Amino acid sequence: ETTTCINFFGGYRCQCKDGYEGLLDGKCIDIDECELDSNLCPAAGTLCVNTSGSYVCLLTSPPTNAPTRLPTPKPTSISTTPVASVLGRDSIISVFGGDIDQGLDGIADGTTNALRMYIGPVAGANTPCCPGFTAVPSHGKLSTITGIRLYWSHYDAGRDPTTYEIEGRVGSSDPWIVLKSGNFPSATTYVRDNSRNIQGQLINSTPTSPDNSLFNQEVSFSVTTKVVEYRVTFSDTYQNIANYLSFAEIELPGVLYS
Repeated sequence: ETTTCINFFGGYRCQCKDGYEGLLDGKCIDIDECELDSNLCPAAGTLCVNTSGSYVCLLTSPPTNAPTRLPTPKPTSISTTPVASVLGRDSIISVFGGDIDQGLDGIADGTTNALRMYIGPVAGANTPCCPGFTAVPSHGKLSTITGIRLYWSHYDAGRDPTTYEIEGRVGSSDPWIVLKSGNFPSATTYVRDNSRNIQGQLINSTPTSPDNSLFNQEVSFSVTTKVVEYRVTFSDTYQNIANYLSFAEIELPGVLYS
């Protein structure tokens, strides 16, 4: 069908449909749109093909500038922030292996306010040989650590820890992974009572340096395992017969990832 019947009062007439044109004998023939307009299919690699009453653009070959393969996606950007301690001052701290005698907040509060734990074999104390603490940083970010820093308290030096073991995990249901263990540099040297930090001093440390205006011990290392939560255990003190463990601050310098 190439025509359309148009009715009007008293008669009718035949009209060619779109894509057709009429002849004098009343017949309608197809219009070759491709011949009339060479720009109907302007895209590279396409060909105009006439059809009955219309036309189509067929893809004959890929454009010469088409990529031969998909581009490599750009890697997702990861922000890294070096910090003086991954623990942060708002970390949720819990202790084990002893009873808090003073200063739970002193573990990572950015001051020399001391923690003192009773680790003697008395009722209420946990495992006397292995006191320590767990920390869940409030920032909730993955982190890696580059060392451990111990700031001495104002208490007797015999209560200072000489060994450490640092463990980490991503979530509370994950198993703990040992990240690093060892001795503090002066583990074999008794630190006399004149090398102590008085209470209440602010600690001004950086990601690359402890606050050397205060008495401290630092061990540097490299750990690539990313974790969120930390557990630090101290298995010995300078005087291993001491009933107390004490220190002013623990810093874990490192990098936060976001």
